Amino acid sequence: MSTVKLTLSAEAEIVKLAKRLAKLHKSSVSAMFARFISASAMCNREIDETTSSPITSSAIGLIPSARGKTSRQVLESALTEKYGQ
Repeated sequence: MSTVKLTLSAEAEIVKLAKRLAKLHKSSVSAMFARFISASAMCNREIDETTSSPITSSAIGLIPSARGKTSRQVLESALTEKYGQ
């Protein structure tokens, strides 16, 4: 998938925090942002499923959902487990 440059503005402390988190998780701020947007889109369901990549679309439904939890709760748990609070 090709990438497009995006410039964002944020408070200096937020930028420092983002860079520290990226380094801690051996990632980049851009990669974290992309994961955040993808996860948010999945939670909100406001964005049409056609925006998913073909691989994502074909993988939907392969993993059984957690009983008694919404997709949002499962995602929040996974992100909290990976990145902490």
